[in-house]
Amino acid sequence: PGQKRPGDRSRRDDDRQLMLEALLAARRMLYVSWAGRSVRDNSVQPPSVLVSQLRDYLAAGWRHDGGGGVKGDGDDDCDVLTSRTTEHPLQPFSRRYFEQQDDLPEAGERLFTHAREWRAAHSHSAAASVAVPLPTFEPNPDVPLTVAALSRFLKNPVKDFFRQRLDVFFRDGNTAAQDDEAFALDGLEEYGLLSEVTDQILVELQADAGSNAAGSADLDAGAPEFDLHSLVAEHMARIQRAGRLPMAEFGRRTEVALVDALEPMLAAWQEVQALYPSGSAREPLRYPSDAPQIDDWLDGLQAPTGDPTQRVWIEIMPSRLCNSDKLRTVRPDKLVAAWVKSLVASACKVSARGVIIGRDAMVTVNPLPAEDATAALNTLLRTWREGMSEPIPLACKTGLALARGAKDVAGVYEGSQFGEAGKVGGTRGEVEE
Repeated sequence: PGQKRPGDRSRRDDDRQLMLEALLAARRMLYVSWAGRSVRDNSVQPPSVLVSQLRDYLAAGWRHDGGGGVKGDGDDDCDVLTSRTTEHPLQPFSRRYFEQQDDLPEAGERLFTHAREWRAAHSHSAAASVAVPLPTFEPNPDVPLTVAALSRFLKNPVKDFFRQRLDVFFRDGNTAAQDDEAFALDGLEEYGLLSEVTDQILVELQADAGSNAAGSADLDAGAPEFDLHSLVAEHMARIQRAGRLPMAEFGRRTEVALVDALEPMLAAWQEVQALYPSGSAREPLRYPSDAPQIDDWLDGLQAPTGDPTQRVWIEIMPSRLCNSDKLRTVRPDKLVAAWVKSLVASACKVSARGVIIGRDAMVTVNPLPAEDATAALNTLLRTWREGMSEPIPLACKTGLALARGAKDVAGVYEGSQFGEAGKVGGTRGEVEE
């Protein structure tokens, strides 16, 4: 203290010095910009201290002379600060960029944007006096419906309307960056890996069952049985080497968890296959209707030895089929596709039971009477036609909760930040769709 002399550097005034140099270096124009609105709630945000001081100085000492210049005083002249400040919209698609501003004194004061695609969109909407309605939906008779298409519609009618009528495909979520290291698998990644490994192992198991049933002459009678544990471990090791699991101990724990989920499902599939060892020919599913007809196949049929009438179709679904309550009630949203398949088969008079093998349960889907199945399928087809004409605001899980008389239907739609019994790690609601 007391050692400061004129000309010494003041770090506190460095920014002001840089601002002064910018002002002195400007010749034709000085352009200053800042984020004047919040991107969250559009509230006003003040500029920096230096810009605020410059604005205060202009507001206090200068006035606009009406001819493009400035002068020091004058009561009837407009404020130079207001006339030289332009508030731009927050987003490039704002209508303010494209509205005709003929009341402005100069054409150069109009807002300008480089977003050509938005200008074309606004020009088209300005030229049309009314919105162009979507053409009336008429199903193509040459494109029949399938069981998978009906299931996809019933799970998410609005998403299917956008896909089929507007050619709009929504992404399921943001993909993670390539340089992010994962320490665990999310639910979708885990389901995808389980489904992939299950399909590959089932192909090998079915091929092995076919070779055993053929009874080749050179087969050793004392050959060991098919080792399911070794087969699962081999496939999981391949996935680990491909880098699709987390690294080090996290990857080993994830691999153990996946193996523990796969082996019981595959073992249950082998038990059902042992009860129904005889393969059956696939059945055509053809249901004539006005919207349009259903044309599909029911394959993968199995039957017990000596009784071809008791047929079943078997599916493995690598997800949990039951709720985590004490009664272990079945989750109906997991059986939508199985119900549609059984409904179409019953309406086509194809008698076959369904066996759904999940991670925590095995569910049997009994066929419906033909009359009830026909009535329900006609209702579903009418609803499908309505859903292709305009979006039907139906959330699948919420609708099922309402149909079965659940107490907390709003909670199913909105979700919760807590799990059951107040546990952290809540449920995701359909409102996020």
